[in-house]
Amino acid sequence: MPCRMDNPASESAYGAHVAQYHQSLQIGLSMFGVLVVPQFHLQARLRHERDLADQPVALLGLLGEDSKPDHPDNKHRILEASQTALERGIELGMTPPQAQARCPEISLLSRSRSLEESTQEAILHWAESISPRIESTDPGVCTIDLSGTRYSQGGEYRFGQAGLNALEQMHLRAQAGVAAHPQLAQLAARFARP
Repeated sequence: MPCRMDNPASESAYGAHVAQYHQSLQIGLSMFGVLVVPQFHLQARLRHERDLADQPVALLGLLGEDSKPDHPDNKHRILEASQTALERGIELGMTPPQAQARCPEISLLSRSRSLEESTQEAILHWAESISPRIESTDPGVCTIDLSGTRYSQGGEYRFGQAGLNALEQMHLRAQAGVAAHPQLAQLAARFARP
């Protein structure tokens, strides 16, 4: 039903409609970029141990973050493995003896929370150079509000390339995604081809 401008109630309704329309336009211009570092815990270790980068390497840990280390049923398992280790038959969930039997030259590493924290901080530092509106979403995942940045309108590809190049300089392999909603951008990044 059209608004009649001679009626104050209609003018108020029209003003509210215009405000809602402008708000929807602003929402439509929102754009989010997400950088995902697959196998983040392993990559955080390997970026500081470059001599192992092309070797069969696996990261050990207890299955489940809530596991109690002193529980008798808990055993260290392979949580993440390099591509070279996977190609040599290493499977996630293997015990160290199983992994060493299948690939005697494998290097078994433990997680380093300090290296993981410094790696996450390096990713966030780069993200802050793009936008002040960033989020440390998960370990190895950073969400950036691209609205109003040079990447917001038509710069999605440039954002992806800039992010991948910056993380490559940090010795990290990453995937990037861009979408109008942060969760969609994260899905795009997780399913991007490396």
